[in-house]
Amino acid sequence: MTTQDKPVLGEFALVVGRSPDSGANASLGIIGAASGPWRTWRGGRLEQYIRLDAMLYPNSSGGAVINSRGSILGIATSALSRVAGLAIPASDVTRVTRELLEKGYVPQGYLGIGVYPVAIPENLKSKLALQNAAGILILNVEKGGPADGAGVLLGDLLVSLNSTPIEKIEDLQSFCASGVMGKAVNARFIRAGALIEKSIVVGERPQKAR
Repeated sequence: MTTQDKPVLGEFALVVGRSPDSGANASLGIIGAASGPWRTWRGGRLEQYIRLDAMLYPNSSGGAVINSRGSILGIATSALSRVAGLAIPASDVTRVTRELLEKGYVPQGYLGIGVYPVAIPENLKSKLALQNAAGILILNVEKGGPADGAGVLLGDLLVSLNSTPIEKIEDLQSFCASGVMGKAVNARFIRAGALIEKSIVVGERPQKAR
């Protein structure tokens, strides 16, 4: 599924579905919002946020979303937002489909750490000039994993990856899903009250760990 068109705020959007009772059906609305990368309430990441101001009937989810020029913008879903129907962008659908066909699964970035979010004390934030309200504490480092190879230790507090603040587990998941697999990333930790930096090559999560 590919398209050259970008969603335009306010343009018509046709949602096409199929019901076992009525057969093919369609719902016409507009693109109510369109912006850049977005993380769902379940922690997944989409390349674009495309909100549909159109009625999604029970069998509309999984149907194509088509603009006024006949281009497919994505696939309709009511499962990823608690406030409105969305379109999963065509680029995301194409990427996932390609990975499933090539590998049989969707590869995920992997650092080989077990973590837990914790607040950073105000005095430590001031001392280190940090903007983070929290970081994620390293509770486990998998032997032979990317973090282990980079020298990450139990008790380190991860605060950023490539200058992206990491305050909760969803931040880490989102970062690892952002196309960094196989790349070296700059990780900043608090260790013994001081900031340190480590270069970690993001690996692919082993299938047994999925």
